[in-house]
Amino acid sequence: PPRAARPAEAPGGRADPGGAPLPRGDPAAGGERIRGALAGAGGNKSRAANLLGIDRKTLYTNLLLYGIE
Repeated sequence: PPRAARPAEAPGGRADPGGAPLPRGDPAAGGERIRGALAGAGGNKSRAANLLGIDRKTLYTNLLLYGIE
């Protein structure tokens, strides 16, 4: 049977209720997806999160993870 997914951990070790971060297999790819979504949304983080199919809080977690401001 498939393993249960672990909740994403936000900085400080707290679970992120918004969902899992973007895949970490290729950090450059995750960062590029976020940058592309932000560009496509004109810098609007709520819209970028929507484009990525993730919660806005998860986007903020990923911004910290990938060092994107």
